[in-house]
Amino acid sequence: MIDEIPLSRPDVTQREIDAVVEALKQPRLSIGPMQERFEAAVASTAGRRHGVAVSSGTAGLHLALLALGIGPGDEVVTTPFSFIASANCILYTGATPVFVDIDPVSLNIDPARLEAAITERTKAVIAVEVFGNAARMDECRAVCARHEIPLVEDCCEALGAVHKDRPAGSFGRVGVFAFYPNKQITTGEGGMIVTDDDALADLCRSLRNHGRPAPRTAVWNGSSPADANDIAAGPLVHERLGFNYRMSEINAALGLAQMERLSEI
Repeated sequence: MIDEIPLSRPDVTQREIDAVVEALKQPRLSIGPMQERFEAAVASTAGRRHGVAVSSGTAGLHLALLALGIGPGDEVVTTPFSFIASANCILYTGATPVFVDIDPVSLNIDPARLEAAITERTKAVIAVEVFGNAARMDECRAVCARHEIPLVEDCCEALGAVHKDRPAGSFGRVGVFAFYPNKQITTGEGGMIVTDDDALADLCRSLRNHGRPAPRTAVWNGSSPADANDIAAGPLVHERLGFNYRMSEINAALGLAQMERLSEI
């Protein structure tokens, strides 16, 4: 019998187990302090001001496009050499994916081919960084800047990668990491949107939580009666169509413990 060689295996120690157990002892299991600390840790690693934790990298890509206003009739350029979520997130919005081939060295989108794929309907570019390889993001950014379209960095597989002394996640208008068990760190399931754009971050926070206004996205916990002013102020108001893309405190605790071991992992 031939032993199976796994494609990947999560690196989980007693530290992570203890962190998850401690999270389970807390009264708040969703959108709480663990999530905020995890968001700050990932944002710092990516060199960004904001981190928005979500339920998966796919959810993060979906919200990033929605926050950028992508919709039916639009085109979004990306690469076919990626996990299917890089194209599916475009289809979720009603837009059309346009594929550009990769370069043979990095296996990421080829900036030299990118310009030819852009039309008047192109509203964004999703540059994917596969297998932990940083893409030629400076060149992709230059093309996007010439055409005044946002660059979305699909860095789901590239947490900790560096291109020309800049970390993955720091190049696009918005970047998205994933924490599935085959990634650099894992939360079991989870993702993170990173950006320096205050308004975009707040919109993503709202969209992940059923369209409730940000930054007051917490669910009323029953500790005190909700009066009319509380309701009008936000927690029970839904400003827009949103999604249940939240990350639990349990997942966030696992992710935070993993981030503390990122260089080791």
